[in-house]
Amino acid sequence: MEKQAEILKAYNIYPQAIVAVTDRLHKVKAGGKEYALKRSRLDKQSIENWVSVYTRANQENLHEIIPVYLTRNREMYVEFAGEFYYLTPWIETNTRFIGENRIQSIYRQIGRIHVQTKNLYRLNKDELTNRFQTYQGNCTKDETRLLAWIEIIEQKHYPSPFELQVLTHYRDIRFSLFRSRQLVDEILSLAEEESSWGISLNHGNLQAGHIFDHYFINWESACYKHAVFDLMDLFRYGAIHEPQLKSHFLKNFSTYMEENPLTSLEQALLSLYLLNSEEYLRLVEQYHTTNETNISHIQLSIELEQIYRRLIFGLSFQEMLEQRARKAD
Repeated sequence: MEKQAEILKAYNIYPQAIVAVTDRLHKVKAGGKEYALKRSRLDKQSIENWVSVYTRANQENLHEIIPVYLTRNREMYVEFAGEFYYLTPWIETNTRFIGENRIQSIYRQIGRIHVQTKNLYRLNKDELTNRFQTYQGNCTKDETRLLAWIEIIEQKHYPSPFELQVLTHYRDIRFSLFRSRQLVDEILSLAEEESSWGISLNHGNLQAGHIFDHYFINWESACYKHAVFDLMDLFRYGAIHEPQLKSHFLKNFSTYMEENPLTSLEQALLSLYLLNSEEYLRLVEQYHTTNETNISHIQLSIELEQIYRRLIFGLSFQEMLEQRARKAD
């Protein structure tokens, strides 16, 4: 642990114990306190963006972002042997998604970050129209491709487990593609009435392992884009790893909306992103075009099921929005 001890000198910290948690994270005990020393994946280009995130967090008093300790030279990080290290408080317990109250808290926290850092920009309607009309056309082509694969599978006397999995999913995937085409029409119609587009600070990798009781940790992938991308990451991770909590995610979405209200256009965009079937179809195509001896059917099946869970969540999310809209009327 000599390297870590040397780095800690920059903070005037002389540890009694250093424990390796992972190859990138060490728990440090010194002076009756506990610290987390992180060997980041940042480089000379991305370190500037990371510093700007913490500068903004300080300016906006975003206490949801885990603080970093400054070195004795008032730097946010230490560069050592070509790598960047930073020091934060050690948080012992990660409760993750343990229930409805925790999900409400996450919605409030990330919603506050999004609204506090939001800047409005002029919506480029021509670019939006071209992009989504192209996507709509791709959905039509994808449905044709999917049907062709289904017909090939159905002609087999003994389909493989992977192929049986695709047959089982077919109805929902087809409906997802159909609903995506409808959403594009809704988005293009709604965009006619919108003139601005909100850009907020995004965590960039929002998942259970980065959410603690009072903090969001690991802001190395942070960026500025629309808030729906953070929500998409949160939902996709939850759909795969915490599917039993889907109803809590859906029922309590209003908690996020109270902090950072999304327009009808923004809600439609989030639904569309959640229903994106491109990864699913890419796996099916990989199965049909790659030499079967070179791929793991088990791994493909796991990946396919994970994507399918995300799409099912997307369909449920869209249904929830429609129910809310009907009640509002």
